[in-house]
Order: sequence, then C-alpha cells, then structure tokens
Amino acid sequence: MENGQPAETLMARIRDVLGGLTPEPLMERLNASLEGFFEQFQLVSKRELEGHIASIEQLKNTIADLEQRMAKLERQ
Repeated sequence: MENGQPAETLMARIRDVLGGLTPEPLMERLNASLEGFFEQFQLVSKRELEGHIASIEQLKNTIADLEQRMAKLERQ
C-alpha cells in the first residue's frame, strides 16, 4: 500500500468511506484484526520489488557472461 503500514492505510480508507457510521469499539477491533493479518506478510512497495527484480536480472546476465568466459577458457 502507500506510505506507512498496510493496516493503517486500509483503516484510513475505511474511515473515509464509512465516516462516523461505525462505532469506535468496532473500528478498534477491526484495526487490531487487520494488523494481526498483515503481520504475517513481509510486504514491500512495488518500486522496491521492481528494483530487486532488476538486480536479479543483472546478476543472471553477469552469471551467464561468466559461464561463457569460463567455457571459453576451458576450451583453450
């Protein structure tokens, strides 16, 4: 989700949608439940994930190049 914790972001959106229609004790229980749910995940932003994927691709290319160089040296 955006900045901060996913549960906080989701709760903010729920509060925006529901306004004052929901009693605060219910919102507190919902918040605790959401925090417990999201704690089991190690979430990262899409930008961070894409950065890691790009790094992995670069490493794959480096490994392929090194393997080709090794094969060439072995043939000599």
